[in-house]
Amino acid sequence: MYIVAGFIIFILLFVFPNVSSDLFIASKTTCSDTDETIYPFNIDQVGQVIIKNAYGKILRIYTDTCSGTKYHKEYYCNKNSARNKKIKCPNQERCIYGVCGGDKRCALDWRCTPWGYCIDGSQTRTCTDANSCGTNTNKPITTQQCSMSCTPSWQCGAWSSCVNNQQSRLCFDTNNCGTTANRPSLTQSCIITQ
Repeated sequence: MYIVAGFIIFILLFVFPNVSSDLFIASKTTCSDTDETIYPFNIDQVGQVIIKNAYGKILRIYTDTCSGTKYHKEYYCNKNSARNKKIKCPNQERCIYGVCGGDKRCALDWRCTPWGYCIDGSQTRTCTDANSCGTNTNKPITTQQCSMSCTPSWQCGAWSSCVNNQQSRLCFDTNNCGTTANRPSLTQSCIITQ
């Protein structure tokens, strides 16, 4: 067999002298797997498979990824080439950032706005994860009960003219408590006198 292969190379080099010998060497590739120590598959970390030619030049890099949110796509070496396999994440874990349970590995960084006004005994705020981990784990509360720590101070304008037996006025809270509690009436009945 080696004689036949050598003969073919000899023919190609002498019959076709412009064909580079790199063609023959470059066809030999090596495959290395960065997480091959945990064989056959490691769904708990992101690994890479690197394909190199005979000169050590990297031809292609395959990085483990997710296939949807329930499957880990693991790359591995098989006879100096890259292959991949979809592996379902165990225990209903989600695949995020290329690993099963990736949502547990992301460092949550919750940032919340200040509490809003106390309206009808409740106040709200917005909380978002600055790292966008894709989970609500340990999310701070966004609604709470409250009591009025602010006492409204209502100032009202003069009553309008009587139209259709109704008068109106404007009232505003000088303390800006954000509530309508205990606000004086804005309309009243009236009688048009002639």
